Amino acid sequence: VCGAPGIGKTSVCREVVRRWSGAGKDSVTVALRGAHGHEALVARLAESLGVDAAAPVAAPGGGRSPYAEARKRVLDDLRGRCESRELLLYLDNFEDPYHASASSREKDGETVGLVRECSKIANLSELISSRDRLDGLFSPVDLGALGRGDSEALFASYWFGEPEHDAAGLGAEEGFSDFVRLRLGSHPLSIILAASQRGRVGSFQEL
Repeated sequence: VCGAPGIGKTSVCREVVRRWSGAGKDSVTVALRGAHGHEALVARLAESLGVDAAAPVAAPGGGRSPYAEARKRVLDDLRGRCESRELLLYLDNFEDPYHASASSREKDGETVGLVRECSKIANLSELISSRDRLDGLFSPVDLGALGRGDSEALFASYWFGEPEHDAAGLGAEEGFSDFVRLRLGSHPLSIILAASQRGRVGSFQEL
């Protein structure tokens, strides 16, 4: 799920997770903000799954690196969880570990490679949010500006401090629709920040 900061990617994905879980299926959310590189990606996965990635493992023919051990433990844990149940793995802010990878080999071989390895696990579905489209890597769903009705309703809910407040009153005022559409770009974060200023201004025109 792609889009600019504040466009609503996380909110949309959390609603997907909520509905998935509401259907009696398992889900794991992995927050990746500030996770720089493929090793940090594996560490966050291990933490979210409750996997002890640091525990030693006897490996035939010699040991693996701590990163390789952690990666294996994460994948083994996911396979075990999915043996008899469906699981949704939600990776939020995937752009952070992806762009922090030092080389294209790390990006494709380790960071994206791990996600693709997860996608091969039966009964596992992946949901990823990213500011960047990452074309060619995933099947993107772009989030853009809200429609007129939704953007005006969002503004009204924050302007009046009531989630279900009717926007009809504001909508009837001259210039309101153009203000939300042209000045705020019907962008959710812009609308919320602007509408939250009502305590400091008396009308949307003053904004």
